[in-house]
Amino acid sequence: MSRHVDSLAVGALVSLACVAAHAQTIGDYSRAQRAMIESTITRNVARHSATSPVDLPVLPPAAASAPVPTLPPALSLPRPGPIEPQVTVTGAIVTPNRALAEVLVDGASYMLTAGQPVPGTPWTVAAVSSRRVVLSNGRGASGTRTILLASEGP
Repeated sequence: MSRHVDSLAVGALVSLACVAAHAQTIGDYSRAQRAMIESTITRNVARHSATSPVDLPVLPPAAASAPVPTLPPALSLPRPGPIEPQVTVTGAIVTPNRALAEVLVDGASYMLTAGQPVPGTPWTVAAVSSRRVVLSNGRGASGTRTILLASEGP
């Protein structure tokens, strides 16, 4: 056998032994494949650099692909619903005359009082105090969120 075939056989035996030793990941396989390709290219560059370029065979035209069947409406995949905005209450300002809650909607900050709707959401600010903010979406008790605020001092 030629030296090239011998090296491939030895490489195959070594890789089989390695596979038996531990499982191979896709990354391991990719690195081994890249090393083998680079080795082959390096060996063949010297051999083919003295000769003229190799003519590649002409490939037959690709066959027309079959049309993709459409699924009946009952089997079609469900469409995802609209993504609900991220609502976060970051704090409250309470003065003798007014109580404001700082509400973030997808990163945009709003200062809202009780009774005001949270922009872009179904939520409304129901109550604001120094210790908590209550949001309501009109679905009864299951449609409220109470956010407890951290208090400063004792």
